[in-house]
Amino acid sequence: MWSCFNSKVDHKTTQGDRTAFGANIIAAVGSPRVKLLYDIYHMQIMEGDVIRTIREHASHIGHFHTGGVPDAMSWMTPRS
Repeated sequence: MWSCFNSKVDHKTTQGDRTAFGANIIAAVGSPRVKLLYDIYHMQIMEGDVIRTIREHASHIGHFHTGGVPDAMSWMTPRS
């Protein structure tokens, strides 16, 4: 698995901050055993339109990781 992170909020020095970057790595490796872990939290911050991006790169994605935006852990906090 390869995962991209956002460089706007949490990982300012990361290079792999776009889905296309990760998809290009997966394609270059060329193994059906290596896929992209698509982190919805990070890619929503970086790219916005996650549905379009997922559809565009679906063949390279092997797993999804989700968290709330703007706070990755917000979905775990009880609301009153």
